[in-house]
Amino acid sequence: MDARQFKSLMLPLSREMFATAVSLTHNVRTAEDLVQDAYERLWIHRNELDRVDSLGKYANATVRHLYIDNRRKGKGLHIDLHQEMLFADSSADTERQTEASEDTRTVFRLIELLPQQQQRIITLRDIEGREYDEIEKITGLSQIAIRVNLSRARKTVRLQFKEYYRNERK
Repeated sequence: MDARQFKSLMLPLSREMFATAVSLTHNVRTAEDLVQDAYERLWIHRNELDRVDSLGKYANATVRHLYIDNRRKGKGLHIDLHQEMLFADSSADTERQTEASEDTRTVFRLIELLPQQQQRIITLRDIEGREYDEIEKITGLSQIAIRVNLSRARKTVRLQFKEYYRNERK
């Protein structure tokens, strides 16, 4: 398979791959890197792609597997909200950068409104990228309690974020 064939087959899948990467990493820049790595791996195995039943499923599975591999290797694919705010991509347009910075500040404000325990857990896990066993040692909570609190915190922030933007558009 040559580069032209590869592009025609794989580029239409980029949005779906990116959506998968964002859902895993919760970080636009990390998701972009993950998709780029996935394309690199797919390119290496391009001669095997004709045996694949569904390229979309295969491409998304590649993204997921790379994410898991990176997590196991400790590459820290976690939400890095501070980095999002501090290092704006010079190639991106100013309006998008401003929106991203505003979104980041909004998420931080929403996290600050959480109950203290949820606030601490979401900060340790999603902002600092710590593992569950490490959070267990820091907080003294069981991993089940950590996961429950983290799930509730994420859900609350997600719902409040959606509500905030619904109100902003009015």
